[in-house]
Amino acid sequence: MPLKDQRSQGKAESSNVPAKVSQPKPPSTTPASSQRPVSPPSRKVKPNAASTVDSPKTKPPEPLKVESLVPRPVPQAPDLLKKRLVILQGLHQQLTTQNKKIIAGDSKWKSVILTDQELARFALDEEEEAARKYESEIYRNHITQQIFKIKKMSEEEWLAF
Repeated sequence: MPLKDQRSQGKAESSNVPAKVSQPKPPSTTPASSQRPVSPPSRKVKPNAASTVDSPKTKPPEPLKVESLVPRPVPQAPDLLKKRLVILQGLHQQLTTQNKKIIAGDSKWKSVILTDQELARFALDEEEEAARKYESEIYRNHITQQIFKIKKMSEEEWLAF
């Protein structure tokens, strides 16, 4: 039994000794940077249109990106590129024909005449929308119906289109 007493006494002695003695903290001092004057960040002054003589008040519209008359890529093409190209060219041809009718017609419609690039973009947008929306046979049928619909349009219908 004396061994057990020594062991228990050793544990008792070690538990009486504090593990860490904390030192009292010195009084906190303010950092030197808090005593310096603070200035706000400098502002970059933008020149306004009134102060500059050469700058226009409104920006001119950006020119349209030049796009060739080639079908835009779609994730699942409804038809071969050759067939899509033929369909796109037919659609563009009808759009151009209608635009020429407006040019040759009354002068009251001159403000809505489309440029060649606007016609190409319009044809590309229509073809791409149909290519994304419809499958092969339905795609061809839809675009063909669009072409005939445009072909039969009067000037008023074309302007509303």
